[in-house]
Amino acid sequence: MAKKIVNKDIPISCIKISPHHHERDHSDDEIKDLSASITERGQFHQVLVRPLGKSKQTFELITGMKRLMAVKLAGERTIRCAVVHFSDEDAEIASLEENLMHTELPVRERDAALGRLHDLYKPKVEEELRRQREESIRKAEQKRRSKGTSKTPRPRSLGRPKSAATKTVEKVAEKAKLSVARTKKALKRDKNLAPVVQRALETERISVEQADILANLSIPEQREELAKMLQETQRDSRERVSRERLSTNQGDTAVAVRMLQQIAAASVDLRTKIEEAMSFMDSKTLDYEKVEAQDMKPAKDLIEIFGELFSNFLAP
Repeated sequence: MAKKIVNKDIPISCIKISPHHHERDHSDDEIKDLSASITERGQFHQVLVRPLGKSKQTFELITGMKRLMAVKLAGERTIRCAVVHFSDEDAEIASLEENLMHTELPVRERDAALGRLHDLYKPKVEEELRRQREESIRKAEQKRRSKGTSKTPRPRSLGRPKSAATKTVEKVAEKAKLSVARTKKALKRDKNLAPVVQRALETERISVEQADILANLSIPEQREELAKMLQETQRDSRERVSRERLSTNQGDTAVAVRMLQQIAAASVDLRTKIEEAMSFMDSKTLDYEKVEAQDMKPAKDLIEIFGELFSNFLAP
């Protein structure tokens, strides 16, 4: 990639979106929050652009879509930019790296980004290894000439050199901040999975672990095994629903039993209170002006027990 960077403020109207842009869509709330921060504190981070055409009046956005939208929302006419002279491949690599490092992507989308990054890195790594071999041979030849020997010594190396494929995977893992093992699995899923399996993974009808198993099979075998997995998932789902319904019914039954127990306990107390009240009414003349307060206690208790009973029935 080109390393020369020029920092400058550029009119927002002069910036176009790159066709190689890979940054995810941002929610309105994210844009509003960043816009408020920019309005209050200013723009701390630059967006990355490259000039388009020879006029150098139009620029293409490589990374920083969220910041560009936030600055627009803040009502600014210009935005702080880092201008680089990238090729199409380098611009796409920068966009992919930004997206992988700073965004939580769905599994299938991340796999696709890692696969594309691997494809872009591969020729660059191969070219770098070729130059290293040529440089090693050149130094070995210089050493032979300095010693005056006729046989070109074999270039010395520390152990077996890594292949271009290995170094490419390691570079992808480093940029994506993933382990080499996880990166290899993601690349295998992206390269080996049939489209129907990729859609199943994208819609979460199968797990990542299941996708890893399918990635080791041929395309016809993947389709066959996918059908079995989906059937098993449906069966497990039906069984889970049945268990949940059974658990709900058992819970409802337990609640009903507790209510009946409360009613039974209340009924015993209620029968006692009714008998006391009836005995009271049989033994007293119902001249309410002559009834003492203590004589009304059984009747009050009867009212309270009825109130408690009805409260239990009405409680949710």
